[in-house]
Amino acid sequence: MVGMIAFLSRLLFRLAEIRKPGPFFIVMVTAMGSSTQIPLSQLPATSLAVAFGILIAIGVACCLPSSTQALPAFSFKEQLNHDPAALLDALFYGAILFFAVYLSQSFHLHNPYWLTVSCAAILQGDNLRHMLARNNQRIFGTTIGLIIAALLLSLPLPTIVMILMITLFFVTVEFFVKRNYAVANFFSTPMALMLAMLAKQQYLYSLVQYRFLGIVLGSLLGLLAAWLMTTVLRFYNRAFHLHETFEQDSD
Repeated sequence: MVGMIAFLSRLLFRLAEIRKPGPFFIVMVTAMGSSTQIPLSQLPATSLAVAFGILIAIGVACCLPSSTQALPAFSFKEQLNHDPAALLDALFYGAILFFAVYLSQSFHLHNPYWLTVSCAAILQGDNLRHMLARNNQRIFGTTIGLIIAALLLSLPLPTIVMILMITLFFVTVEFFVKRNYAVANFFSTPMALMLAMLAKQQYLYSLVQYRFLGIVLGSLLGLLAAWLMTTVLRFYNRAFHLHETFEQDSD
């Protein structure tokens, strides 16, 4: 399921020339949903909470200033003829994220979507050098973030305080994610661990251990996938005399 949705979203977003983050959040939500086990009796309440969150997000988005310029009309068939490498890119993207899910399930990781999301985050880079930098920054930022999380979660924090800190961390991550990716991970890691503790009441040691393992494995897998994709596209360019790169556009 994750691989299929990743393939379709990657293909459609590239053909529609929608800028980043593109399919990343679609993949993230799908990976989280596929690894979450919810009792049938709790499904209505959980669905209602998700719907309420979506409505809040839509309401906030409507309050933000946006462009009134009409979107240009385009044909997916024409776009695919113009950009044939999009299909190859989407196939590879879906396949590597399918493998990431398989790997996380095989290792029986708690919160296995951390590995998949980390892999998808690395593949957001514009080129191989950018992805290598993101890989190093993500691992370094996660290490510092785990130390911060261990210090905070060792304190007897009330639930309301944890919710307020999660909100503050989220705002901080959004501020730094385009300015300094490593610093953004200082705060995304404690935010993720606090959410996990509130949702499942897991032990801190196991959370820190599995978070670090998932981030490192996912980042390295994403970097390896980027290198393979770059190599494949290099041969593809030589065979068809094209000038494709791993990403069609860069931000």
